[in-house]
Amino acid sequence: MLSMKLTSLLITLFLTSLVSANVFVEAGAPSLDKPWSGDDYLGLSAVLREKKLGPPMLADADGAALLAKLTDENNLKLLAKKEVSLKARLSDGESMGLVASSLLLDYEKMKREKDEGHSEAAMVSAFILRLSALPLDLLAEHPDDRRLVTRKDSIIAGFAQCLRGAAFQLAGAPLYTEEALLEVIEAVRDVSLAHGKALDQEQRKDVVSGLEISSVVIPEKWKPLIELTVSELSGD
Repeated sequence: MLSMKLTSLLITLFLTSLVSANVFVEAGAPSLDKPWSGDDYLGLSAVLREKKLGPPMLADADGAALLAKLTDENNLKLLAKKEVSLKARLSDGESMGLVASSLLLDYEKMKREKDEGHSEAAMVSAFILRLSALPLDLLAEHPDDRRLVTRKDSIIAGFAQCLRGAAFQLAGAPLYTEEALLEVIEAVRDVSLAHGKALDQEQRKDVVSGLEISSVVIPEKWKPLIELTVSELSGD
C-alpha cells in the first residue's frame, strides 16, 4: 500500500501535469510561465499557421490561458527596458504587432462568418492599442533618433487609428465578457491619459465621437472611466 505522503505526491504531480498540458504549448507555442518576447509571438504564429489548432478561444481553458498570455501587459514591459537596445525593442514590438494583428483578422472573420470571437477580438485590440502607444514613449526617450523622428507622423497616425478603432469597438459591449470589455475601456483610458495630447484636434474629436456613441451601451459602473477619457481628450 502506498504511504499517504507518496499518494499525496503522486496526486500533486498529476494535477501539475494537467495544469501544464496546454495543447498550444504542446504543439510548440511558447511557455506560459514567462513574459513573451517578439520571438515568442513569432513562435506562436508558426504554430497557428500549421492550422492544426484554431485561434485560441475563451470558451476553451487552454485557449483562454494562451490568449491571456498573448495580451498580457507584462509582455510590453520588455519593450520599456532601457538597458535593451532601441533596435531590439523596435524589432520586438514589430513582431508582437504583426502576430497580434494577424490574429485579430482571424477573429474579425469569425465575427462576420460565425458571430463568434467578439470578446477575443476585443482583448487583442486592447493589447494592440497599448502596443501602438509604445513608440511614443520611445520618441520621448530618444528624441534625436532618426528612425523614430522620420516616422513621427506615421507613429502618431497609427496610434490615433488604433485609439479611434477601440473607441468605436466599445459599441459592441453587450457582446463582450466583462473582463474583455474592461480591458478595452482601461486601455483606451490609459493611453488617452498618457498620450492624448499627441493627437491633433481632429483626431481627438474622432475618438471622443466614438466614445460618446459607445457610451450608450456601456454598463453604468464603467461610464465614469469613459467620461474621464472624454474629458481628457476634450481638454475639459
